[in-house]
Amino acid sequence: MSFSSLAQDFIDLFSGRQSAHLSKYVHLYRPEIFDQLVNTDTYYPYSLECKLIKNHAHELASNLPQVSHIIELGPGPLTPVKAKSVPMIAALESCHRVEFYSAVDFNAEYAESAREIVSKKFNNIIARAAVLDFSNKKEISTINLSEDHSNLIICLGGTIFCAGNEDYIDKVVENIANLLKAGEYFIFGADISDSEQALRPAYFTDLSYQLMLNAMHGLKQALGDSNSNFDPTAFEPVFRWNERSTTVELLLRATRSQNIIIDNTECCIIKDVLYNILNSRKTSINEIKLRLSKYKLEIVNIYETKDVFGNKFALLKTKKI
Repeated sequence: MSFSSLAQDFIDLFSGRQSAHLSKYVHLYRPEIFDQLVNTDTYYPYSLECKLIKNHAHELASNLPQVSHIIELGPGPLTPVKAKSVPMIAALESCHRVEFYSAVDFNAEYAESAREIVSKKFNNIIARAAVLDFSNKKEISTINLSEDHSNLIICLGGTIFCAGNEDYIDKVVENIANLLKAGEYFIFGADISDSEQALRPAYFTDLSYQLMLNAMHGLKQALGDSNSNFDPTAFEPVFRWNERSTTVELLLRATRSQNIIIDNTECCIIKDVLYNILNSRKTSINEIKLRLSKYKLEIVNIYETKDVFGNKFALLKTKKI
C-alpha cells in the first residue's frame, strides 16, 4: 500500500471529506488484535460463518457443476484464511478437480499469504495472487478465468454487503456478475443481523477499540520522525447504530487537539470531534436478492445460523443466469 494513498485517506478523514473508509488499515498494525477479537464469544460474524462452513461446505460443493478454478475475493489476514478459506477449498477439492486458486485482495500481503497457504495445503492446485480493487471494473477484468464454464467465485466474511457505500456494493456485484458466465456460481457470506441490543456487545469492546486505534498507530508508523509528537492513543471509542441504513458505525472521539503534517498537508485533529473509522452494514436476504437480481444472479441456497444474542449470519450460493 503506497504512502500517498495512505496519506490521502487520513487527510480526507481529518478534513471531513470522507468517513468510514479506513478498514483497510486496521489490520496492518498489531495483527494479534484481530486474532484475539475473532476468538471472543461475542464477535459473531467470524464464529457463525466458521460454523456454517463446517456444517455445509461439503453440501455446497457437492451440488455444484464441475469447478476447476476458485477465485476468492478478499481472503484477508492469516486467521480467516486458515479457518474459513481452507475448509471451503478442501470441500470443493473433494468433489471437483480443482486446478487453480486465485487470491484477490487490495492488500498484497493478504493475497500472497492466502496464495502461499493454499499452495502448501493443496499440492494439486496451482495457487496465484492478484492485487486488485474488485470495485474497479478494469482491474477485476484482468483475472485469468477458465474458459470451460468451471469458475467459482467465493467471498467470505461478509466483505461485500457490509460496505456502507451503496455505490461500492453495486459496482462489486456488477463486476462479479460480469466475470461469471451463465451457469457459474458465486458463494458468499452475509451479516443479516438487525438488533442494536444484540450488536452492541459484539462491536463495543476494548478489542474493537484497539482495532480502530491500529489505524492511528499505522499512521504514526508511516509518518516516522516527522510527527514524533503525534499520540495515536488520544482517542476514545464510540459505537453508533444507524437504524435507517442498518449500519454499525465505529468512531473515535479525539480526547485532545493535535496538529500533524501528512504529506506536506497540515491536518488538525480537534478535541471532541468524532472520526468515523469504519462501518459494518447489515442487510436482509430480501435486499440481497433484489440487488443480485439486477445483475442476473439468482439465489439457489441459503444457510443461516444465529448466536445466543440473536445476531444472524448467512452463507449464500448464487447462480449466474
